[in-house]
Amino acid sequence: MEYGGRADEAITSTHWNFYQVNVPIYQRAVYLEVGVQLNHLGTVWMDSVSLSTQPRSVRPPNDDEAIRALMSAFAAARNAGDGRVTAENYREDGEYLAMDGTRVTGRDALERMWTAGPYGGGPATRTVEKIDFVSASIAFVRGRAEFETGPARSETFVVVRDSVRGWKIQLHEPAIAK
Repeated sequence: MEYGGRADEAITSTHWNFYQVNVPIYQRAVYLEVGVQLNHLGTVWMDSVSLSTQPRSVRPPNDDEAIRALMSAFAAARNAGDGRVTAENYREDGEYLAMDGTRVTGRDALERMWTAGPYGGGPATRTVEKIDFVSASIAFVRGRAEFETGPARSETFVVVRDSVRGWKIQLHEPAIAK
């Protein structure tokens, strides 16, 4: 088999009731094609086709802790009003998408925003509610920010791990909590 799921040779069998094929899929794959080819008279019945992401057990056991540490460092820098340190928690091309639709992209712009912008004020207690791994190096983090003044916010982060800097924020999007 090739990455991407194309079979180099046919799967043949005598009568069978269940068959499972586990194939790695190229990480940038957009489409997954599943098909059956009959070379002779016959009948095919497909009950289901399922696709699952990488199992949690494949990633190192300290990833949850590393992501929680990133979120804690972000919260501490944010509460201290330190725009430079807050921005260091983002990837170089990280983004903040404000509730009003404003998009701030890049660590330098994020530093300016967290230092002087309207998004830089107000200490908050932040909690990580859920971490969902898309792959071994990408995760969605859902959290909540309880501000001393103003409404609480739910926050969604996309965090990415690279081999040099570890886990960093790629996208941060707040919303008014329900």
